[in-house]
Amino acid sequence: MIDILIFGLILVALMVYASTKIKKKAAEAYASETVETSDFRITKPEGFLSVISPADGLAFHAYSREFGEAEAAGIRRTEATIRIIENAAAPDIAIELKASAPTVIRESSDEDGRSITLEIGDEINDVPVFRLYKMIANGSRVVRLQIDTPVAYRDEFDIAIREFRDTFEVKPANADQL
Repeated sequence: MIDILIFGLILVALMVYASTKIKKKAAEAYASETVETSDFRITKPEGFLSVISPADGLAFHAYSREFGEAEAAGIRRTEATIRIIENAAAPDIAIELKASAPTVIRESSDEDGRSITLEIGDEINDVPVFRLYKMIANGSRVVRLQIDTPVAYRDEFDIAIREFRDTFEVKPANADQL
C-alpha cells in the first residue's frame, strides 16, 4: 500500500513539474521579442505568437492569441505578415493595393518613395478589417509588412499595431541585389 502511495506522489510531482515547464514555455512564446533575419528586423509585441516556418512564401507571420467573437469568430484579432516581393517597386505595389481596396484611409511616404505606408478599410469573410501596409524598397525588392485587424478590435490592438509598424526595419540590400 505504501509503495502505491509513494509511486502516486512521485507521479504527481512529475506531472506538476512537467505542467510548470509547459506553462513557462507557452508564456515565453507569447513574450515580446525581436525577430531578425538577413532582410529585416521587427519586434513582435507581447501577446503574439510568431510562426517558426511561415507558409505561403511569407518571411514572417505572427498573430494574436485571441480570435474575434460573433461574426469575426474565425479571424485572429490581429495578424501580421511580411512578404518579400522580388523585382518590384514600392510605388507600383501601392498603386495596385489602392486600386483593389474598398477604402483608402491614409497614405504616407518618405521623400524618395522608398518607404510607403497605407491604411486601408477592407473585409475578410464579410468582416470589416483595418489593414495596414508598410512597404520598404530594398534594391530591386520590396519588403512588405501587412497587419490585419477586425475593426471591432482596432482600439484594443492599436498599441501592438504601432509597435509592429514602428519597429519594422529593412536591412540594406546586398551589393549583388543592387
